[in-house]
Amino acid sequence: MAKTYLQLVNKVLVNLRQATVGDLSAAYTQLVGEFVNQAKETVEDSWRWRILASEVQVTTVAQQINYYLDLAANSPAATLVSGNWPDERSYLLKDDADNYQAFDITQASSLVVYQLSHVVREEQVLSGYLAAARTTNIPYTFTYTTEGGRPQVFLLDPPPVGRVLAFRFCVPQPEFTTGAETLLVPWRPIVSLATGLAMQERGEELGESADLYFTRYNSELLRAQENDRDGSYAQLLVDGSDV
Repeated sequence: MAKTYLQLVNKVLVNLRQATVGDLSAAYTQLVGEFVNQAKETVEDSWRWRILASEVQVTTVAQQINYYLDLAANSPAATLVSGNWPDERSYLLKDDADNYQAFDITQASSLVVYQLSHVVREEQVLSGYLAAARTTNIPYTFTYTTEGGRPQVFLLDPPPVGRVLAFRFCVPQPEFTTGAETLLVPWRPIVSLATGLAMQERGEELGESADLYFTRYNSELLRAQENDRDGSYAQLLVDGSDV
């Protein structure tokens, strides 16, 4: 069952033999909340969780090679098809052949979909500045980057108007702050890891070693990852080296 940020903090407090709280205003509660956020980020980064998968689409404009994939007022505007908008922690998913999940779906209704080929950003820059001027072409090569703090794609060739491009991401949730946020990834390893971090910070055993919670975290995380695997999706890889 999904847990809110406040519920996660309270579970950690119980493990620490502290009274539960109704809000996050107390100083120690805020510290525990920081450990919960650290544990959440660790768990999110450990696996390409299915529930964090998102898809963003954009329609090309003639001769325009860069397209922002966020909610800001862009020209053209991107469309969030599913999930959440990508940010600096997001990454493009890959299939079992190590191909990025980026497609030209303009003719999808006719069962014609083109998978785009990926190049690193530096190669795209080199091609744009130093190579001969490239002619208009249907998109087939792209690069993804978060330079400038915003997710965006660059096409190697200037595209024609009206090509619909789709990109699939793994998008972790933003840092929790209010207490009302609902966690998407499995909660048990987060509580165990946050408890271990809190026990380490306090320097107390409280009848149990922090190592116990770290061991519990590892087993709970492994079980959650195994439950999330499913056929070819288990082969989807992550790669943040190009951002």
